[in-house]
Amino acid sequence: MTKEIIKLFKDGKKVVFERDFEQQPLNIGDFVNAAKLEIAQKKYAIKTNDDPLDMKPEDGEELVNADLEFIVSFFHDQFNVEEARQGISPITMREDFERWLDMSSGLLSQAGNPQKK
Repeated sequence: MTKEIIKLFKDGKKVVFERDFEQQPLNIGDFVNAAKLEIAQKKYAIKTNDDPLDMKPEDGEELVNADLEFIVSFFHDQFNVEEARQGISPITMREDFERWLDMSSGLLSQAGNPQKK
């Protein structure tokens, strides 16, 4: 795999953005962004385990923002968080998001990264 794409709906049209790993291979910046997201996910998990009734809408919003910031960074700021919020479909979040996170955190070691060791 040498490219990842994301489709956003923007102004009533589908816009395709891509990350070409031949031009922009995975790097430590991706690893750091994945780590930031994983920290946000752990904080959210702790809050939901401590007392789910004490949760606030802002808690979920923080996690969604972390997810979107990760995606924007993964695609090298070709769109912003608000455009991502308005344009990413839920199916993209279910089908592609975890793969991008796994790639960035090194769980899919060379997937999408043509660099030789």
